[in-house]
Amino acid sequence: MDTLTIEAEKELTSRSRKKVDSILENASRLFVQFGYHKVTIESVAQYANVSKVTLYKYFDDKQDLYEYILKRNYLVEFDDVLDIIDSPLPFEEKINEVVKARIKKYYDKSIPIFQGEITLSLDIQKFIKEYTKKMEVARKRLYDQGKIEGFICDEITDATLEMYFKIIQNGLVSVFKDLGELENENLSQLLKILYAGILGCRN
Repeated sequence: MDTLTIEAEKELTSRSRKKVDSILENASRLFVQFGYHKVTIESVAQYANVSKVTLYKYFDDKQDLYEYILKRNYLVEFDDVLDIIDSPLPFEEKINEVVKARIKKYYDKSIPIFQGEITLSLDIQKFIKEYTKKMEVARKRLYDQGKIEGFICDEITDATLEMYFKIIQNGLVSVFKDLGELENENLSQLLKILYAGILGCRN
């Protein structure tokens, strides 16, 4: 078969899905633990308990496997964020949950994070740009809710709110190298303080 796609994965038989899940789970852990360059197709096959032939049935090479994992993780995060934004939660709770969903990958030891180790293919570069735009559009709906509920000043632009969101996200990641050390309650309290800058318009 051709290299696996997200759409094709949904159509796999239960037996094939089990093999693919094992490949993806073990490859993810290996990439996190050792980094992209030290992981080999042989080691992935060994840990996933499949043959190299089976692995190559679904993925062309190591980079194809790595990029598939990145894409899959982006889509999971996007679905999580949409579920939060579409939920009936009040704005304050939603913004907290969206930030948590965004930074979750930085302390989840089973999710590899791309850090410029390789030159990504044009396909995945295009996908990431599209994904980033869709995330911004989704967050705009959240900012609109915040303005309607009176939490965000009307004069604050969406571009400024996006910059603020990214500053908070990057700040948390840089200060807390292991975000797992932050208890959920402490993180919620910290985010409430950090977002006081835009929540101050509440009457």
